[in-house]
Amino acid sequence: MEEDLYEKLERLERLLLKLLNRVNELEKLINRLNIDESSIETAVRLISRLSLPALTALEASHRVIHVLATLGRYSSLTRNIVESLSDCNPRNVSEITRAVKMLRGTSSRSAIRNRLMELLELGIVVRVGSGKIAKYTLRSCIENSG
Repeated sequence: MEEDLYEKLERLERLLLKLLNRVNELEKLINRLNIDESSIETAVRLISRLSLPALTALEASHRVIHVLATLGRYSSLTRNIVESLSDCNPRNVSEITRAVKMLRGTSSRSAIRNRLMELLELGIVVRVGSGKIAKYTLRSCIENSG
């Protein structure tokens, strides 16, 4: 039994070393790609809260940072709405509200709809599709797709 435990500890140690090596390789890659810390932080939030795949989250984080930079000053609600649309999948107000709730723990559909309309007027967000229910996405998603 003691030997079995020893073997398990050795296996765990090998797995941890393998994981550490992968983390080191990722750090080297990030440094080579010159990815800034705010992009990484945003990507991690999108991965953990919205369950986006890592590459999608990294691409989305660049969009978030670019959009927010064009706005200058913005609220946390605005940031969360932009984050919820940053994967370029069009969403209706209810879907955006659910995503914002996952990002911040709380959300008001009417507040999100009002802020969404402001972002629409500013040209940050665009309405897409022709169905009865309006769907929205970031303008940068449309501009960069074609």
